[in-house]
Amino acid sequence: MRHSGDRTNSSLRVGFVVQNETHAENFALMALDVRSRGGEVDVLCLDPTSGLRTLQHFPDGMARPLSVSSKSAFYRMSRRDQMRFMSEHAARIRADTPECDVLIVGNDGAIQRLLLRAARGQGARTALLLDGLVVGPRNWHESAMLRVRALLLRVATRLGLEHLSPGSLAHGSLDRVVVMHASLKRILEEDMRVRAEIRVAMLPRHRRLVETVGLIRRDSEAETRRILYASSAYLWHRLTTFHERQVAEVTRVVELATLHPKVEFRLRVHPREDLGDYGFAMPVNMSLSDSGVSLAEDLAWSSEVWTSRSSLSFEAVLCGVPTYISTEHFPPLDPRDFLAGLESVHVVPNFSKCLSLSPSTVPASTMPEGASALELCLGAFDPSGPV
Repeated sequence: MRHSGDRTNSSLRVGFVVQNETHAENFALMALDVRSRGGEVDVLCLDPTSGLRTLQHFPDGMARPLSVSSKSAFYRMSRRDQMRFMSEHAARIRADTPECDVLIVGNDGAIQRLLLRAARGQGARTALLLDGLVVGPRNWHESAMLRVRALLLRVATRLGLEHLSPGSLAHGSLDRVVVMHASLKRILEEDMRVRAEIRVAMLPRHRRLVETVGLIRRDSEAETRRILYASSAYLWHRLTTFHERQVAEVTRVVELATLHPKVEFRLRVHPREDLGDYGFAMPVNMSLSDSGVSLAEDLAWSSEVWTSRSSLSFEAVLCGVPTYISTEHFPPLDPRDFLAGLESVHVVPNFSKCLSLSPSTVPASTMPEGASALELCLGAFDPSGPV
């Protein structure tokens, strides 16, 4: 059995599993990088089970769709329906596993766990590139539940049934996890008891975002105060109460825009949110950021970002845009929350408070030295480690 450590990076075969647009943005850049180094890539897109269109992010012939499909998005199914789907289609999903030396996934869903185990059975090493927030336990009950879930998943993994159990990064099919911030590493190691090696790196799409925002800003400086409100996909994640709070918060932002006509406002609705929930009558100094406006364009346009709890806060900080989170409609940030550890994210009692403050600025992140996210995913694994 050959280990990925036995090959040089220039001859590696690298597989990617893509579930959403964020994965696609990162993996498209990484796949091109692998090819530029002389390696081979095999990209598997889960579009037939996600209802998304990630194939379009890749050059023709680089990516292929999963061979099985679902009537509704797998992620939105009930737990029972997910188990039934996985039981019925497990063999076909395994057959779609990329033939590779390193398999890189973007999240830890049931389909990914099945593919990870199959890849390891073929002698491949595995890595997770985690682009997003991870929330640690907020009390002893949640901490206990995480430990129970991790224990059950490890038992299921030994039985080869991890794809039928609730998700947890504590299973044994991952060799390495790459995250975007040191606080996430701490949460995974201390709170979630993840056994895989965890490394921190600037992710490919973040690197490109910082570069693009810098170029746009260099060519277009504005003196007007510009506020971008970014929503989160609470309803998509079935967090109805938080979605209702967010709608109330956006209503308040529209009121503030009406009261401050000399300030420009823009509402960026999460791609997986329903625009119909935000069909407010907006004043002339407020606009809606549609799907034709990129995140880079929105961040380059804005002088500050307001948000409920969006991971866009992190991206704004990277690009030198100060970010504000209000507790008027949402509970205070837990001190252990990822966003609470970002120096340029300011928590205020209400957004009207922001308008009484002088606009602040923060420096954009410099490109870090050291190994890239791709190099960490492909890096020299210990050949003596378990497969």
